[in-house]
Amino acid sequence: MALIDRDFFVSLLASGKQRVEKGYYVYHHKGNIYFEHRILMELILNRRLKDDEIVHHKDHNKSNNNPHNLKVMKSYDHLSLHHAGLKKPSNKRGNLPHKLTEDQIKEIKKLSKTIVKKNGKPHFSKIAEKVGVSDFTVSRHLK
Repeated sequence: MALIDRDFFVSLLASGKQRVEKGYYVYHHKGNIYFEHRILMELILNRRLKDDEIVHHKDHNKSNNNPHNLKVMKSYDHLSLHHAGLKKPSNKRGNLPHKLTEDQIKEIKKLSKTIVKKNGKPHFSKIAEKVGVSDFTVSRHLK
C-alpha cells in the first residue's frame, strides 16, 4: 500500500474544513469530499486506510477528532461494536453522553484556571486537547 502524499494533505487542509449534516468535519478538494478523521488517521499511520477499515470515534462524538479519540477498526468489528448493545443510549438531543472519570473532571477544572483566553475565560479546545475529550464535553463540565 502506497504511503500518503503529505503535500496533497497539506493542500487539502489549507482548503478549509466544513461541518456537514451528519456531524463530521470534511474538506472539499477538486470535487471530492475528504473526512477529517480519516485524513488524520492516514497521517498518523503514514499510509492509506484500507477499504475495509473504519475510523471509530471512541466517545461517539463525530466532531471530536482528537487522535486519542480515534481508533482504526475493521468494518465488521465496527458494526459488531454498535450492534452488540455496546453503544450508549442517546440523550434527549440524540448525542451520546461521554462519561468522564472523577480524575478527568478534576483535571478539566484545574486546567480551566490556567488555560485561559485573553478575556480570562477557559480555553475549551486547548483543555479538551490535553484531557482527550471534545470541546463540548469540557464546556458541559465548566458550566
